[in-house]
Amino acid sequence: MEIDNSHFKITRGDDEVITVRIEDEYGNQIVLTDGEDTIYYTVKETIYSSEKLIQKVITTFSYGEAIVEIVPDDTKTLKCKKYVYDVQWVDKDGKIKTIIRPSYFEVLGEVTSE
Repeated sequence: MEIDNSHFKITRGDDEVITVRIEDEYGNQIVLTDGEDTIYYTVKETIYSSEKLIQKVITTFSYGEAIVEIVPDDTKTLKCKKYVYDVQWVDKDGKIKTIIRPSYFEVLGEVTSE
């Protein structure tokens, strides 16, 4: 896995874990709370596509952070190319904030596919 700014590269069929931590404008952690906050990690072909190729919805948190788990089945049928993803946060009041704006989610080829 490689994250360059917010561009994400993954080898097709690999397991990856991404930790999403939200900070306020002063760099202080905003603690995400089970049952109150929701994080959406969504991958699509383009920003105009309606089909979600991958979507992870996180409602339980570890130390106030969201843990996004990408498993082999999420990417093993995707073509090796650039897709787009974003990360949205919905707080307890229903307010929506995109915390990672649309960025590249690049699926790289593999040699060993066991």
